[in-house]
Amino acid sequence: MLVGGVHTIISMLRRYHDDRDILENGCRALGSFALYDETCLDVAQAGATETVLQAMNSPHNDVGVKDSCCWALACLTSIAHTCEELVSLGGVASVVETLEEFPQEETLQDYGVRIICNIGALESTLPQVSTPRVIDVLTQIHDNFPDNVELLEYMMLALSQAASVEQTVQEYFLTEGGLKTVVTVMKSLDENPAIQENGCRILGNMAVHECLRKAVEQQGASQVVLAAMLNIEMCADIHLYGCMALMNLTADLMDNKMRVKNNGAVPTLLATLRKFPDHPEVVLSALKTLGNLVDLQEACRQLLDDKGLATIVDICKDNKASDDIRSFTGLVLSGLTALPDLPIQDLLRVEETLVTLQAALPSDSDLALSMCQGLHNLMKSEIGLETLTKTGWMTVLENTTNQFQTRSEVHLTACRIVATVAMECRETSSPAKCPLSESTMRTVLHSMRLFPNDKEVQIVASAALSCVCESFENLRNAIIAEGGLTDVTTAMTNFPKDDRLHAVGLIALSYLLPVDVDTNREDAAMVISVITRSMSNFVENEHIQISACRALERCEVEGTENVFDILTCVHNGVRRHGGKKKVLKAAGRVFKRFGSDDAEEITEEMLISPTTPLGDIFVKIMKG
Repeated sequence: MLVGGVHTIISMLRRYHDDRDILENGCRALGSFALYDETCLDVAQAGATETVLQAMNSPHNDVGVKDSCCWALACLTSIAHTCEELVSLGGVASVVETLEEFPQEETLQDYGVRIICNIGALESTLPQVSTPRVIDVLTQIHDNFPDNVELLEYMMLALSQAASVEQTVQEYFLTEGGLKTVVTVMKSLDENPAIQENGCRILGNMAVHECLRKAVEQQGASQVVLAAMLNIEMCADIHLYGCMALMNLTADLMDNKMRVKNNGAVPTLLATLRKFPDHPEVVLSALKTLGNLVDLQEACRQLLDDKGLATIVDICKDNKASDDIRSFTGLVLSGLTALPDLPIQDLLRVEETLVTLQAALPSDSDLALSMCQGLHNLMKSEIGLETLTKTGWMTVLENTTNQFQTRSEVHLTACRIVATVAMECRETSSPAKCPLSESTMRTVLHSMRLFPNDKEVQIVASAALSCVCESFENLRNAIIAEGGLTDVTTAMTNFPKDDRLHAVGLIALSYLLPVDVDTNREDAAMVISVITRSMSNFVENEHIQISACRALERCEVEGTENVFDILTCVHNGVRRHGGKKKVLKAAGRVFKRFGSDDAEEITEEMLISPTTPLGDIFVKIMKG
């Protein structure tokens, strides 16, 4: 009976396509039949969508006809089948044109925006309404009907869809005042859940793109998002999309982080964590945002002042917490350890939690990095060395580092810790209490071999080796036995133009040398070649010249030709830095070491040159 009636109406609309009354009433009847879920598909399959579009495009420029057409399409597009059919028939353009033609017709605008919402809800048809033209139609609704709350709700929903896909559309939305409209509506209807939720969605999507992020925040994004979270405290969806928006706004942009922090993000996020412990998506998004903010010391202090550490630790202890949640609690805790004035008891509590988390999730590289960064910051405190020694956390560090063969940041941080521990032991004159071992050194060397093209790893690892070799003879011997000298020279060869690497590499070589020429002739020659090449490449660098001379002084050399190459490099350094006592002192020792016997004549020719400014200290060393 229904299908027969629908077919009759469609037949009448097609036969009397010039009669406005039939068009208006027929389309309104089709909409009424399509209003119900159980009948909508039958109406659409009878041909209603195409018939209504024909009526909408008829010569009758009549608001009554257009209104009834929009009503029918709003009902028909409640199912996916009709949305796709409408798009295939080119109907979106007809709807938008109608909305543009009658901007002051409130009911028609209401139906039209509902059509756009229905089209935008389907992934396959969303691009059809994600256009600048649709954005213009939607944003003018606020100007024309600022007091129609229901219509504004639909407008915000449609905008959350239309501005969610294409970056070019988002740029248009931003520059043409669309974002300003969203912020204005959120401020004026600050206790309306639907508007606040969709507003947070829009702002979060806009902030995904780094190029738009700053401009979005400058228009007041975080302020209205945080207001939404505070005004509507118990709506999980608003807190979810609010946290997501804040997370995107604070990603990799320090100015935004400062603004968001100043707007009260930290206490708001902590309140969210406490109110929604059983909503894992909310908890995770809040933690991600806090993870962005703990780069700021003031944010860390706010977290501590609001008893946030206890909140974060409690989340870690929750057996229901997902692996992702635990991983991001680690990120937040790691950020706290960088706070210079973090109380000792809090620092220990944080690191104990990080170590426990890492043990519970041994395959999580992000958590491993957080733990390592926490240990590195712990070493900056007055109890760092003692704690590392007593707890056995150095072994944990070694095992963690060796487990993650592809995460260079873990290895880099571990090498920094080793260097810091070595310097701390040297300064406190307590090598017997040092937690470093031969296995620690193998871990450092392994890091260098795993990441030969990572310059930072090579620099920090070389620095760690030099710090260790300076103070610990037994570990120096272990490094040599494990091939550490070759690792350092390989790094210097791979990065011939990096002055930082060569500066620390030469210091490390000065402690690792000499090489036994009788058993390692090729290695000995290779080391000399690396050192002299470094001196030639960085002849202007005083520190490299000094460190190179100290390394050369410990070399074993065969043949007058090799001696000549060494003395020539040193001589060039003296000519460039001859007025500097440290250079002359280091160079004098090299000349004294090699400038005798077969090389005496070469030495004299170099030193009597008028371009070689020798000082008293050089002469004194030579004669001494």
